[in-house]
Amino acid sequence: MSWNSSAYEALPLGRVLPLGWMKDQLRLQADGLTGHLEEHWDDVGPGNGWIGGSGESWERGPYYLDGLVPLAYLLQDERLIAKARRWIEWSLASQREDGSFGPDRIQSVNEDIDKSQDWWHYMIMMKVMIQYEEATGDNRIVPFLIRFFRYMHMNMHHHPLKNWAVPRGAELTRPVRGAWRCVGRERSRALGRKRLFGPGQSRQDPASFHPLRFVSGEHRRSR
Repeated sequence: MSWNSSAYEALPLGRVLPLGWMKDQLRLQADGLTGHLEEHWDDVGPGNGWIGGSGESWERGPYYLDGLVPLAYLLQDERLIAKARRWIEWSLASQREDGSFGPDRIQSVNEDIDKSQDWWHYMIMMKVMIQYEEATGDNRIVPFLIRFFRYMHMNMHHHPLKNWAVPRGAELTRPVRGAWRCVGRERSRALGRKRLFGPGQSRQDPASFHPLRFVSGEHRRSR
């Protein structure tokens, strides 16, 4: 079954808007803690590393945005949209020449992670970015993501998926699929042609299929 004609294709964020009970529940979130989290939790406040601060800079900011962005655009709430865009714009402006982006160091209370390098927090933030693209049509997002995918492609051999990023590597399929949708099959396939198995991972291990490779269909041809 072609992805281009899949009956199971997820609708882009904002294509269907909530009404009735669902809209009321989302409004409770917007008027409650979700819509005011930055005011009450320092880890996602002005000092967060994902908006240029010196505080937490691993997963908490991206996780917050993963809820805030769809909430803002489903409700078409200008206050929440302004909150979300602050984080989006910072990430876009942070992209470096090699395609990497985001905070330049990992700051987290979690001591079980390798703070010298990790892919996990980027996976969440890229999911945020593709949802933002779906909701707004911002034409900067897909080129931004493709530059980062190429950065991952070039660096995965030296820094394979590890810890959280291994069992949850499929989180990358959402942004990769979004890029595929926007730029076409052939250009996106090129992102997945490199075999990206990490040490100790086998072809039989589902967690070893890196999404950049998996979504291209490359895993089927190499078995």
